[in-house]
Amino acid sequence: MRGGRDDFPQRSEQQNVEQFGATLPPEILSMYEISGQDPITRHSFDRYIKDKKQDQAIRDQAEKPIAVDIIENKKELKSFFTEDNSLPEEVKLWKGKVMEVPEKERAAIIRKGFHNPDANIQIAADRMIINAPERERVKLVEEEFNSSSLGLQKEAVGNIWWMPVGERTQLMQRALSSPDATLRRMAMSEITFLPIEGKEILFQFMIERGLANELVEPPLYDKANVKKEGFERRAFTKTGSGTTLIGGDLRGKTIIRHMQPRAFLTWQDTYENYGLWSQEGFDYVPVEPIQSYKLNKNGLVDVHSGVLDLSIKQWLDRTHRFESELYNQQKKIIDVLKKKGIKHGHTHDNNFCLRFFRDENGNVDLNRVPRVYLIDFDEAVSN
Repeated sequence: MRGGRDDFPQRSEQQNVEQFGATLPPEILSMYEISGQDPITRHSFDRYIKDKKQDQAIRDQAEKPIAVDIIENKKELKSFFTEDNSLPEEVKLWKGKVMEVPEKERAAIIRKGFHNPDANIQIAADRMIINAPERERVKLVEEEFNSSSLGLQKEAVGNIWWMPVGERTQLMQRALSSPDATLRRMAMSEITFLPIEGKEILFQFMIERGLANELVEPPLYDKANVKKEGFERRAFTKTGSGTTLIGGDLRGKTIIRHMQPRAFLTWQDTYENYGLWSQEGFDYVPVEPIQSYKLNKNGLVDVHSGVLDLSIKQWLDRTHRFESELYNQQKKIIDVLKKKGIKHGHTHDNNFCLRFFRDENGNVDLNRVPRVYLIDFDEAVSN
């Protein structure tokens, strides 16, 4: 880890601006292009250069004690992610009645719960399936799939692992045929519970139904109600750095990471070093894209970064296509970091995200090997 002030390159404000970007030719700017995202224009790049005027202040902040608070809006973060586990009294009473009857009679009561007009009772009925006789559980999950209640259909998707392996693929096809995008997303996240041949069947099934773009979407927004209509921000739970999701036109394009200055400087140095990546045979910079950044009042760096596609792990949970090519890219990135003396801290498969190539209409090209990017530099340090 860097120790004292001398470990940080001491550059003047003008040198910071001149060293990176003032005269970058188009072929270098193209290394920062993200397929399907807004192009890197001279105007957008100049905004990044203006942000670099803060670099010395960020270096100075990095010498101070590490900030305790990860994110500015910690009160919002706590209220957003603290679940209220209290249940309505009628739900508690209903669950108690289920447990009072002999096990062999519970399935019948759970079925009645599925048809209860109270959505809370319906969900409670799903939670009680585990208390039904084992031979009845598959039938109960099938009934959830067949229910007209979208809530129960979603619960059924989460119960897919209870189903016989041979039946899972067909049930998942039904879920993926739903007009509800949330249900389809949930189904995609459960594909990992299918055998390899089932995964490939569903992969082709989704392509045939025009779901290729949904297939590669990151799960960032799965548990957060961040909409495209109107501008809004939502805290996103994760270990390490805090992250804020942005709605409106920026949904799916930009998130905000709240970074300790020391970690940000390592990320920034790795991102800006296009010469290193070019020398190692890359025609792009395989680092989570930094769009802009600002030192906030709490001593953290708010970094607007570009949204990529799903991770290597999430992709390989759905299909094994491109597996060897993706792992080759991953290894090459790790080797470059080692050569440069950078310790990322957690180079696991979930922190290597893909970016698929798109056509002029934004449609994903699944016939081309996607690019691999290393993200999440909140624990990164340089030797």
